[in-house]
Amino acid sequence: MQTPIIYWFRRDLRILDNSALKSAVDTKQPILFIYIHDQNSSPWSIGSASKWWLHHSLLTLEKSLLSLKSRLYFFSGSTKLILEKLISQTNCNHVICNQQFEPEMFKNDKELVSYFEKQNVTFEIKSANLLFNPNSIFNKQGNVYKVFTPFYKTCIQIGFSTELINKPNKLNTYQYKHKSDSLMEFALTPKISWDEGLKATWQPGENAAHKILKNIVSNVIENYTNKRDYPELDSTSHLSPYLHFGEITPQRIIHALTQASFLQPSIEEQKHQFIRQLIWREFSHYILFHFPHTSNTPFQEKFKRFPWKRSDKTLLIAWQKGKTGYPIIDAGMRELWHTGYMHNRVRMITASFLTKNGLLNWKQGASWFWDTLVDADLAQNSMNWQWVAGCGVDAAPFFRIFNPVTQSKKFDEKGNYIRQWCPELSRLSNKDIHTPWLCNDCTLNDANINLGIHYPKPIIDLSTTRERALSLFKSL
Repeated sequence: MQTPIIYWFRRDLRILDNSALKSAVDTKQPILFIYIHDQNSSPWSIGSASKWWLHHSLLTLEKSLLSLKSRLYFFSGSTKLILEKLISQTNCNHVICNQQFEPEMFKNDKELVSYFEKQNVTFEIKSANLLFNPNSIFNKQGNVYKVFTPFYKTCIQIGFSTELINKPNKLNTYQYKHKSDSLMEFALTPKISWDEGLKATWQPGENAAHKILKNIVSNVIENYTNKRDYPELDSTSHLSPYLHFGEITPQRIIHALTQASFLQPSIEEQKHQFIRQLIWREFSHYILFHFPHTSNTPFQEKFKRFPWKRSDKTLLIAWQKGKTGYPIIDAGMRELWHTGYMHNRVRMITASFLTKNGLLNWKQGASWFWDTLVDADLAQNSMNWQWVAGCGVDAAPFFRIFNPVTQSKKFDEKGNYIRQWCPELSRLSNKDIHTPWLCNDCTLNDANINLGIHYPKPIIDLSTTRERALSLFKSL
């Protein structure tokens, strides 16, 4: 039998627009498709919601390969040892995969390339999950960008490659004759049925990603900038988990937006704002690549001495469970637990509440998001939490403390988002639903609410905690 190429699927769980897969197909050699579940490849083992997504995404990929009369083989354990075994068993001398730019994975890749090339094995790594290689963009002085706007302008000036790669008509498949693992042995699905909301909300996989993209071009983009801040509206892309797991590429998204014929000239601005969000994602990966410590420590050195609370279990648990007594906060946290997702505006409000009003270290919030978000991405999760906390690159100024009541009244004026996730408040008026603790007894009785029993009283005071935070920030 002809010597195979090993194609190693990683966070590129797609067939379309896959340059590494195209390279493998172009060799005309039989391909052994593998996925390795290596829990020690990174200090950041994926969270529970991401594990659920990964399981279903791999199932979908497996079906896609079967439709092309091919097969995906699963292996669990050390990446290096598994590749060594497969190379020995098949006499393979060529491994192909897509690049991962998270610092630990990038380092591991360099070590794998060095090791296997000494064994006369070609280790080919393509870059296909970002718009730009993080090591290719610098300012005029040759330094790394630390502020988003000039980074964004440079990206726009460089322009985007929107080369699309079609699905192969057929695959020359290598039949592996030895024992492999099964996807179920990875134990990615939860043992308790907390994932019912995930099942009802999401359909992981490449095909679902492309359906969503079509909807964005046809419906969402028209009012994107006008509606994206309102959590009750279905006006954000919901593409983040698909991008994270490589089920769709940012190049494909930009191509779809630039090729679409929009009747209204005003939609051009909406399109640019949408692309700006993709470049914000790009910026987060760029920052983590160049400043790997930011996954765990603040970008701004002075915040190493900021007096975050060492612990406040009462506040943290109330925040996690959506029982803070502030409806917009609680609605967001319950949405997160139920769906593995939270509207972007509400993410900022909940993060500001925890870090600035609550003075809990941003890492405690980031850890909870890491475990519960289906789109948990190390680069974005770290940078966005630091941005809100005021300690990161391009950070929001320390005096920007989101007031959950003001934000709630502005972006959920009629309380429909709150009613969806905090149904115990549903009988309150549009005005009262934002501040149930200010309601008189008669109003609460009419709404069948006993504060402290049916719905909690505010766990902290917004005014005093805001002043405390401002004072501490100023002391830096």
